[in-house]
Amino acid sequence: MISQWSSFQASRDPRPILLVTALPAQEKSGGIVIGVQLGGKLSETVPAASEVTLPDGVTTLPRVSARNAFDELRLHLDRKAAPGRMGTVVAAESVIQEFQSDRGFVSLPAWKFQLAGGGALVWPALPSRFFWRLGSLSPSSTVVQASASRTLPQITVWMDPRRGCGQRVTAPPNVRITESENVVVIGKIAPRSRAEFSRCAMTADLRAEAFTYELSSPLGERGLLDELGNVAVVNDNNTPALPGAF
Repeated sequence: MISQWSSFQASRDPRPILLVTALPAQEKSGGIVIGVQLGGKLSETVPAASEVTLPDGVTTLPRVSARNAFDELRLHLDRKAAPGRMGTVVAAESVIQEFQSDRGFVSLPAWKFQLAGGGALVWPALPSRFFWRLGSLSPSSTVVQASASRTLPQITVWMDPRRGCGQRVTAPPNVRITESENVVVIGKIAPRSRAEFSRCAMTADLRAEAFTYELSSPLGERGLLDELGNVAVVNDNNTPALPGAF
């Protein structure tokens, strides 16, 4: 898994944007849209560059035309095999859209593609080179949230502490942490054999609690992954924890 992220340039300025929002964002589209076709002409004019506030700072980034964004959207949907319906794009509107990234929510320029019959699909209006695996990242369900110090080699992760058959324990879950210059992978180590675990009756509710682990160096701009390669959302230590009782 580490090798799959070897080309992720965590120290690049600006840092590649890791969106864990399901893309395209769908608004009142009347069902899952699994493909798009053009039902009207889209502008090929490239808008002026925009000032964007990213997790690592404010920068000015170029935008792409509505037609270019549509082509990216169509290619993305063509790669996915899922039941749904074909959407016909009849117009495009330039908007600012909030997306979930691995460092919290970011507001980015986007194109909102209006669909015949109602509804819309929203796709980022920035060149794909400013993202990492745009549209193909998934949020971690194991690491519900994490926070990290910018100076200390520690990371706090919110995980369900229950072990086999729903047992709750006071000690932190046993994990394996693997690090590279680009990412940190944190995976829970199963305390039982898969065969024994499969016979347990487990509740479906999630009761995440915070546990702190040591790293070899501060997390910095590195990505945080779970054992399946899904991306965890990391907040600065000054950011309040998720609301509610876990």
